Amino acid sequence: MKFRLILTALLVFIMVSVASTSTSSAGLIVNGGFEAGGYSPTQPGADYMTLNAGSTALTGWQIGGSGVDWVGTYWQASQGTKSIDLSSTGIGWISQTIATTANTAYRLSFDMAGNFAGGNPIKNMLVTVGGASGAFQIYTFDTTGKTKTDMGWLPLTLSFVAQGPSTTLTFMSLEPGAYGPAIDNVDVATVPIPPAAWLLGSGLLGLVAIRRKRTK
Repeated sequence: MKFRLILTALLVFIMVSVASTSTSSAGLIVNGGFEAGGYSPTQPGADYMTLNAGSTALTGWQIGGSGVDWVGTYWQASQGTKSIDLSSTGIGWISQTIATTANTAYRLSFDMAGNFAGGNPIKNMLVTVGGASGAFQIYTFDTTGKTKTDMGWLPLTLSFVAQGPSTTLTFMSLEPGAYGPAIDNVDVATVPIPPAAWLLGSGLLGLVAIRRKRTK
């Protein structure tokens, strides 16, 4: 009897884990490619738009700090036609709150480059997930030799476990000048159940079947 209860509990745990991490994560990020919103270039001859703190022009995102530059064809985007320079005149940031499931593992992915036109060639960016109690990491990008048509976009990730039904993601420049880190192609996906968990589930089911045969 005790054996059966233990097996049942383990199977329920595995099935709940599978259900929580194998669901579709489509739509978690709104406007992850920065293509949507009220884009209107503010610099004649240079295709980018300055977004000051509090601006609502960039669909799905909050703007803070010293603001950011919403870049169009001024340089090559990672995907689509637009990207973000996180330093308009100084340290700026963007953030978005997404729906999550508590205790579920997720992976944040994004592409990073940098404004090669000036400032420190090594661009630094802080990424935080879930605020002060969540995950965070500093990322760097070397703009040496980069050009408008060869930005050298670098795919990066940050894994985290959601603490509740919503999680706030923030991308913040650590560059004090007007030439900051650039980001594009932001996405969040649930982390798949590892093969070991499936093997454990199959093994437990097998044990249950053997146990039933022996008790007949």
